[in-house]
Amino acid sequence: MIPLLGTKGAADLQYHMTQHVVTKVTKVRVLQNVDIVVYYTNDTAESSMVEWLGHNVRYKKQIDGTLGEKLTWAVADAVEVDNGSLVRTVIIGSDSPDISETTLTEAFNELESNDCVVGPAFDGGYYLIGFNSRAIQKKWYRAFQDIEWSTERVFDQTLTRFTENDITFGVLERMSDVDLPEDISVWHNALLNEKQINDSSLISIIIPVLNEKDSILTTLDSCYNNGLARNVEVIVVDGGSSDTTPHIVNKAVEDNRYQDMPVKVITMESKGKAYQMNLGAENAQGTILLFLHGDVLLPERYDSIARTFVQHFPRSVGAFRFKLDNNITGPSVDLMQRCTNWRAFDFSFPYGDQALFISASAFHGFPTMPFMEDYEYIKNMRARDRVKIVHEDVIVSSRRWAALGLWRTVVKNQIFVFLYNMGVAPETIRLWYDLRHN
Repeated sequence: MIPLLGTKGAADLQYHMTQHVVTKVTKVRVLQNVDIVVYYTNDTAESSMVEWLGHNVRYKKQIDGTLGEKLTWAVADAVEVDNGSLVRTVIIGSDSPDISETTLTEAFNELESNDCVVGPAFDGGYYLIGFNSRAIQKKWYRAFQDIEWSTERVFDQTLTRFTENDITFGVLERMSDVDLPEDISVWHNALLNEKQINDSSLISIIIPVLNEKDSILTTLDSCYNNGLARNVEVIVVDGGSSDTTPHIVNKAVEDNRYQDMPVKVITMESKGKAYQMNLGAENAQGTILLFLHGDVLLPERYDSIARTFVQHFPRSVGAFRFKLDNNITGPSVDLMQRCTNWRAFDFSFPYGDQALFISASAFHGFPTMPFMEDYEYIKNMRARDRVKIVHEDVIVSSRRWAALGLWRTVVKNQIFVFLYNMGVAPETIRLWYDLRHN
């Protein structure tokens, strides 16, 4: 690149491409629980790397040697970090700007059924290579031996090494990388495509409320995220509050508290959250719908998380991890949160207070019932394998847990689930719920 861009221009290009790829990988961590490691040259200080790319990744100095030796060492290092129990590891370079979150997710998925995965480049090399635990039990390191690096034969020779050593492999979509001056258009096109994706999807946040005067502004503040949330609208659907909830929201709008984030209030007769959320969805303009309880706070990057999720899973519903606020703490709280997230992750069964979100085109309404609507909706989506949990927390108000008691609340909720599964009408369960809270 130096003949075209000069020494400084080539260095700047490498700087921005590396930043671009790290941003992509960081987004994948939202969808999969992954550890991210950046390997850098020995003449760079780690403090400089942290200042550049942040604290969300780990940093390691790479060894001197050939490309094959560096790749071998990186895989061996990953095995050591995981104490020999490596599940899946994927190695990518910084010169393939077309790599997307979808590409990386597909790579990890390939490693569920194959020992290795490789992403071929148009120049005959590869932009990605990955291994799982089964490959580590075989002669995986042979993939990096006797390879004519920097030639158009690298990819074919790598597949030959796999075959020779009885290593099964999956192959991803072929992509371009940026090695030569004529490849610079690949970088420019990647930037243009990403801008279009990031800016195009309007998110409609639908908040069903009933007497939430003490928490609604804090919830709206989390949607606004100090003005950092992009292309978001909020629809507050009031189900007949007897307090000042609608007035508080309208006053905040009049005071221009949420600049560039439209917020509107819709009122209706109280029938239950399902009716409120469906009415909000009918009035939403967004291509992504996010259903948020009036006492729950969103994570800082919720907007980019939702957009990334919908790109990967356009027919699925997503939810965040569950975390109570700090008003109640202790070992019992920690245990309850672990159990809640275990249910969500291992059984794909989040509840409505985990902020459900989905593409508007895939949403066909919550079941119109006065209670248990989120449970029934998730049960139906789960039957079609369309429920995913992302690795970021929503903060749930602990007021109800504190009022009734932590484990009494857990038991009460599970009794309601049991009764519903035994055929008790949602109307009856709602009556019992109201009696407990009045």
